[in-house]
Amino acid sequence: MWTENTGQAADDVRAAAAAVEAAVVLIAGDPKAVGLLREHLAARPLDAEVVYVEGGRTDASAREGLRASVDAAMHEAMTARHRAVLDRLEGELAGGRALQGIPAVKEALAEGRVETLLLAADRGGDPTLYASRRDPRALGTDSAALGEDPTAFSAPAAPLLLRSAVLGGASFTEILPPTRCTDGVAALLRY
Repeated sequence: MWTENTGQAADDVRAAAAAVEAAVVLIAGDPKAVGLLREHLAARPLDAEVVYVEGGRTDASAREGLRASVDAAMHEAMTARHRAVLDRLEGELAGGRALQGIPAVKEALAEGRVETLLLAADRGGDPTLYASRRDPRALGTDSAALGEDPTAFSAPAAPLLLRSAVLGGASFTEILPPTRCTDGVAALLRY
């Protein structure tokens, strides 16, 4: 019965993770059930990182421990992903396959060359950019850059950069401090 139930649970985890394109799946619970679930997931691995956390009993103190374990695991996974993105950015900058700073990134976005847009978490000092409703990927530092476009408007840089990235098929990641990017903006380019 345990094997059958954990087999179904593994199928449910796979379906749920695929439905949301999960990057990380945290698993906790009864040690016997987790061990069987681990076997089922090893037989057909997920496309996400699987992290096993301590806890899972139902009493109040166990729930508090589980919450602390989940928070720590999420923090660790997020920190590792941010570190990996920044390490990749450094390598790609050195190889000419990445850009940093609003002027360079907005041009690459307009040309559809951005694979991943990176924005620092603190966007309080963003300059204003100009965008077009007709061509959402086009961005300028002044309205004249968009010509006589009657649909031109201005907004802080971050939402316009993100809008351009999404419409250009680029992914996005937020960079947590400390960031080494000019203007807190960088882009990994498509090859």
